[in-house]
Amino acid sequence: MRYSIAIERFKVMVEGFNPVRYSVIEDKNPREIVMLVGDGCKWRKCRFCDYHLDSSLDIEANYKINKEALEQVTGLYNELEVINSGSFVDLDEKTISLIKKICLEKNIKTIHFECHYMHKDDVKDFKKSFEDLGVESIIKLGLETFDYNLRENVLVKGIEEKGPKYKDNKRVDILLNNTDFGVGENKE
Repeated sequence: MRYSIAIERFKVMVEGFNPVRYSVIEDKNPREIVMLVGDGCKWRKCRFCDYHLDSSLDIEANYKINKEALEQVTGLYNELEVINSGSFVDLDEKTISLIKKICLEKNIKTIHFECHYMHKDDVKDFKKSFEDLGVESIIKLGLETFDYNLRENVLVKGIEEKGPKYKDNKRVDILLNNTDFGVGENKE
């Protein structure tokens, strides 16, 4: 019974949900930004995040929404940020193909995506698929903190690295080369 009540509350909440799917960031790091819909974050355990609620398993409906947002991209700053209800792997192939097409048509030189740590092994090939088009891709990872206890026992981020030792850590170096943590030094 509690489950059906939660579903009904969710329906009421979503009916009034009409997010801005396209915008331009003009100040810090000028870029265009789109908020797309995917099939949702596979982790769904971060205690602070309800972002996965903006998701659907209806691939055609998602693509329709995503196409409308992507058609607004102008190439104004030659930089595009793509956010969605999970990681880049949660977007359908038609949407990824359209993003690549838009990058080429609008002369996008740099594109940003999000990725949960659990998909770390998908990053290299994904980035290469854009680099093959002449588009630099930056993959952002929500690390939140290097404090393992806070990150895993409070925030429940799902990042198995304890510590991690920041310098000379092979696992961290792989992530640093493939993601933009937004913290600390990137490289010496």
